[in-house]
Amino acid sequence: MQNENIKTSIYHYEKQYKRHLQLLDKEPAILPENKEAIKDFLEHCIASGNEISTAVIAIQHLRRIARLTKKPFNDFNEKDRDQLLAALESAKGGRRNKKRFSSMNKSKCRSLLKRMMRDTLKLPDKIWQGIKVDRKANGSKQLLSEHLLTDDEMNAMVAATSSPMYRAM
Repeated sequence: MQNENIKTSIYHYEKQYKRHLQLLDKEPAILPENKEAIKDFLEHCIASGNEISTAVIAIQHLRRIARLTKKPFNDFNEKDRDQLLAALESAKGGRRNKKRFSSMNKSKCRSLLKRMMRDTLKLPDKIWQGIKVDRKANGSKQLLSEHLLTDDEMNAMVAATSSPMYRAM
């Protein structure tokens, strides 16, 4: 708990959260219905016990998603969902919109969209179950025995170094 207080005092999550809510309200590219859906979801997250830092991340990603659609989230069907996910895959972001979103950001967007559709919008199962969330979006791969160093390779590395620090390892 003390650790969270330190993080909050350093990063000022309360101020960030309020600022992002103001940016959401001022955003002309987001439909008013979607703004309300995002706010409802954020309230649900905080009421469920999520920290304010999580809500800050959520609002950033949900604003990004809401800019990509011209239809209220409540009226989504499978076709709309697929179009939104395709737009997310091809969307550009970052500095001056030159780079595509990272796979980690896309995965977080899909995860939050799925949770919002399921938990607060109460859309039918067939709509939100079609959103696939990649749990290994950061590019991590499974560690295999072939990736580990053998005893001979370790001995060769120790022999090649002259530093007592590395030899001790």
